[in-house]
Amino acid sequence: MLGWLLETALALMVAASVWWLWPRLDLPRMGHEQQWFSLGWLLALGLGAVWRALWPQPDHEEKAHHLLRAGACSWAALGLGLVFVVLLVASLGLGNYKLWLGIVYLGGVTLSLAGLSLRLRSRVRARPEGELLALLAGAAIAFLACLLILPWVRPDLTALWPPPAGELWMPLAAAALWGGVSGAILPVVRLLGGDRRLAWIVFLAVGLGAGPALAVSWLPLAPLAVVCAIMVGLACLRLLSPRLRRGAEEQAEQAQEARPLSFYWLLRALMLIWWGVGAGVTLAAAWWYPRVGAMFTDAIWLRAVGLGAFMVTCVGLLAEYAQPLLGGSDSPRLGRERKVVGVYCSVLALLAAFSPFWLMQPPANAHLPSYFSDGARAVLLSEETVLGPHNPEVELKPPTWLSNLSRVFVISLLSDGGQVEQGQVVAQLIATDEQDLPHIYQLRAGIDTAEWDLDRRETGLEAKHRPARLASTWIVYTASGEAFMAHDYFTGLYLGGRVERLTSVRLRYLYDNPPGKPPVTLVLRKVFLY
Repeated sequence: MLGWLLETALALMVAASVWWLWPRLDLPRMGHEQQWFSLGWLLALGLGAVWRALWPQPDHEEKAHHLLRAGACSWAALGLGLVFVVLLVASLGLGNYKLWLGIVYLGGVTLSLAGLSLRLRSRVRARPEGELLALLAGAAIAFLACLLILPWVRPDLTALWPPPAGELWMPLAAAALWGGVSGAILPVVRLLGGDRRLAWIVFLAVGLGAGPALAVSWLPLAPLAVVCAIMVGLACLRLLSPRLRRGAEEQAEQAQEARPLSFYWLLRALMLIWWGVGAGVTLAAAWWYPRVGAMFTDAIWLRAVGLGAFMVTCVGLLAEYAQPLLGGSDSPRLGRERKVVGVYCSVLALLAAFSPFWLMQPPANAHLPSYFSDGARAVLLSEETVLGPHNPEVELKPPTWLSNLSRVFVISLLSDGGQVEQGQVVAQLIATDEQDLPHIYQLRAGIDTAEWDLDRRETGLEAKHRPARLASTWIVYTASGEAFMAHDYFTGLYLGGRVERLTSVRLRYLYDNPPGKPPVTLVLRKVFLY
């Protein structure tokens, strides 16, 4: 009794600390994160204690060796809750603090749900005939998984408390439907001829992988409702089957489950890869919301992990089923040696699954060569100057003694310029030499300059031009927890040969802003001669 009381007290302490600390720290935030995350921690950490109080585990919980136990998962989740509070206190020095908090929160939620799942597994093994109870408990765990990740994958909801019912009913309906699909998997797999272990593995893959995050942020309700209705209908067929046949299947299955799986190491590695992908998708869904579907086409790492998992599956199955041909035994024994070898094989499979990342070379834009900026003959503009409808022209005067010039470099960026088409002229540079001959150049979007936050998820999806050649880069952190690389861009305008002297350099704003949209501005950060 003391154990679940202490667990409940720690859960209340973590939730109260998050609720009290967050609004008192000078942090960029969306609005009411403290209510959402404190409620999430209270549910994640408190439900394990409630389960222990209502349905205490037997002393002989499992005789088999397992890497995870329900009690260990619960205490590890409590430890991550305390780490969350510590990181929240130190968040001023973390930069993108929401990313770190999100990783810890997701880890705590996953461990808590894993503990609940293990308790459900023990309950099902103790009462094999209670398939309806297993269905309801599995649906409740999957529904809880969807609810607990709402504060992270739906940043639009964290700005309001209490959230309006018109915006909250859709994620709640999606969570309920996903819970129904996940819970119905347990009897449906049994109906299709699978044993209890296979049903349990499929439930873990569907109910606790990337599914909950995608259900509340991306999947439409209508197809989800159709799938849920089909799964629940099949589950009802299983639950209405004759009791005698179900009892015979249970006895045959108990005799079969004593035999270990020969490729359990491969199954464990693939499950960990799947959960890792689910964690990555959950962390990224908040930044891609509401266009989560574009994440699967633009995120190269998802394709790399998929290729690695496919390769590991093919090689692992080939190695396992080739053992009899190579003189090995096809009837594995459950012992310590087999377990150690299996763990090593799982680790090697995980490493091999990430091997395609070595082949990834993300594209990089050309940067400003250092010898141009270091060898600048004269800097005409070193402070930011904004060209726009309110300030359409800037004139710069080169030094009169400067001679033998070949290039004019302009470092600039666009603000509110995502609407500008690729190659569209934004401004004009006119360099006049000592013979009053103008050298005229056009500054074009996507070639000579570009929007400064093209790497931001929302801007990158809507921008109509590509990034230009990079001059410098810096990190920007947003209140939603997104961190992206901001850039300014350079263009080197060749004067056509050595010019003896320049009398003036003028930059003129030319873009015609459409009505009803904020005006596009060109921010000049530096202009120098070479």
